[in-house]
Amino acid sequence: MKRQIVGWLVWGLVLVGLGLVASADCTQTITIASWNILNLGSETDVTERAEIVARYDIVALQEVEAQQGAQNLLQALSQRPGEQWAIVLSPKVGEGNAAEYYAFVYRSDIVTHLPGPEGVYPEMTPEDFSRPPFFATFRAGAFDFTLITVHITWGDSASQRTAECHRLAFVWDYVQELDPNENDLILMGDFNRDKPTHGAFAPLRNMGLEATLTNPAGYTTYSTKPDQIGANWYDHLWIDPVYTDFEFTGDSEVYYPHADYLTTAEHPHLAVRTEISDHCPVWASFCTDQDDDFGTTAASAHTIIIDCVDPQGECIRLRNTGCDPVDLAAWRLTDGEGDYTFPQGWELPGGETIEVCIDQYNPEGNTRKLYLGNSRDEVTLYAPDRIDPIDTCAWGPGISDDCLCEET
Repeated sequence: MKRQIVGWLVWGLVLVGLGLVASADCTQTITIASWNILNLGSETDVTERAEIVARYDIVALQEVEAQQGAQNLLQALSQRPGEQWAIVLSPKVGEGNAAEYYAFVYRSDIVTHLPGPEGVYPEMTPEDFSRPPFFATFRAGAFDFTLITVHITWGDSASQRTAECHRLAFVWDYVQELDPNENDLILMGDFNRDKPTHGAFAPLRNMGLEATLTNPAGYTTYSTKPDQIGANWYDHLWIDPVYTDFEFTGDSEVYYPHADYLTTAEHPHLAVRTEISDHCPVWASFCTDQDDDFGTTAASAHTIIIDCVDPQGECIRLRNTGCDPVDLAAWRLTDGEGDYTFPQGWELPGGETIEVCIDQYNPEGNTRKLYLGNSRDEVTLYAPDRIDPIDTCAWGPGISDDCLCEET
């Protein structure tokens, strides 16, 4: 299973990096963003904030201090010529200085608020979250989706932040179960933990989720130092690649307001940090031509692994780790020298294994075809119409042999 999880992550990163996951017929897209808007109160100047929000089609906001502040922002957006805006505001979450509202602000002529899963996550204990996550459901074109936004506590220690991030796996499962037919979930917000590879996100990664943002600059918050612009990478967007990679275009970036605002200041990033926000919006674009809540080939690809290989017996065993049967027709095994493509009629039931041996993949015993070396070799599994490997088993000196079949 460890090899399978690593394979999922590599597979997801390859797809995102190459931008191969969106529909080839995608002609319409929307941008979905997340922004910690920094203490949006009833007296906050919303002029620049509204201009920044208007760069996107729907934005999840954190740190909305007052309902009036959200309404002021909405009014400023609605005064923009030819644009229509609406807002979904959460109840107030958290207590004391940690209390705030979440908001989803969206272009109502492009995005529709749906009566799907919506509300504040019901904590199992009051200590689960300083500010419980909020979620709501929307549609743009044919793409319907549920957004989950969160502002992870800063707390008294890093362990508190990590603990809240760990609990987000429960939040994801809870929201998913509210509507089993809605599989396009996007988790976004201020996580107060740096980089998607941080250990705080291990439960999300182990679920097969992936972060959309690669962020070559490496920061989403501004530094307090005059000679250093960036501080931390705290803002993220997470999706399930089994489903939402079909709509995700591969475009996901950070917008840095200091490049456009308060540029005449001695240190624009410090001026923006104080007068607008210390966080930068993060965004991703999604295709709205088609919706695919039931997954693509990727859904079955995530459940099939190379269970083990027997080089001396010349057999390769595959396992379906999922519950549903998978049609293996057109799946391919290769050792880099020869290939074997499964013909019609090969189906692997959920939870079961199947063996393919030399009498199927190389009945002539030709060493220039798929032929397993006893001391060193590698076998890779590919799903149909995918350039990325689903799983690999390699063995030899200096290579772990944990994917070889145990002798019986």
